[in-house]
Amino acid sequence: MDIITALVNAEQTSKLTPRARNSLIALGEKLRVMQTLVEGGTPPSELIDYLVGAVGYREYILDGTPRAEEREENLGVLISDAKSYASLPDLLEEIALMSSADTDSTESKVTLMTLHAAKGLEFPVVFMVGMEDGLFPSSRALEEGPKQLEEERRLCYVGMTRAREELHLSYAQSRMQFGQRGYASPSRFLEDMGYELMQRQASIAPQPQDYNEFDEFVMDFDIGDRVRSRQFGDGEIVDIDGLAATIEFDNGVRKKLNVEYARLEKL
Repeated sequence: MDIITALVNAEQTSKLTPRARNSLIALGEKLRVMQTLVEGGTPPSELIDYLVGAVGYREYILDGTPRAEEREENLGVLISDAKSYASLPDLLEEIALMSSADTDSTESKVTLMTLHAAKGLEFPVVFMVGMEDGLFPSSRALEEGPKQLEEERRLCYVGMTRAREELHLSYAQSRMQFGQRGYASPSRFLEDMGYELMQRQASIAPQPQDYNEFDEFVMDFDIGDRVRSRQFGDGEIVDIDGLAATIEFDNGVRKKLNVEYARLEKL
């Protein structure tokens, strides 16, 4: 008997309280729906979105603590990144490879951390990304007022002073979060530093009306096309199934990617 069947049939045991039996049965039913979605080829981003909603995970992480908003943003990034993969095995394979590389590699590598974790440390080169109003400073800090905003300004200073030789600050004009594209302004912390050049660049940034989330995506690729992926390099499309393209990359890796979100460049 598999675990899902065992959970669904929990009512047959007399050693559990009614509340425990009902909870196990409900979990089994959710997992059975999940199993059906996986076997039906549902895209990974939709699987994650269903699971988050089914178990109430978003409500769980939004517990009112200062880290709640950061956790929700991380969840949104996970769902957005998963849209690049056409199948769950492809996503899991990539996650497994990334974990293995992080654990086994002895070469020089980038250390990724939060600003809070960087306190007391120094590095030759530091990149601070996401310097956008609503992200850093966070929307919560902007809503709560000057005191919280000043706390994040001090945190920004901490991050900047972690660099011994080079400091790079960057922001995105738009980014995908929770499956939706949002447009942002450069962080007011950049303005505090007097970066007029960045202000001029922001003034010519594309406006929201230039992008329509509801425009129908047009498949502009064919089998045999040479393409370039920022993540996997150059390769050739060997199969197309709807919006899913199987690509044989020059490094020997074969991936099935969702063309709508993989940002492929035709060569």
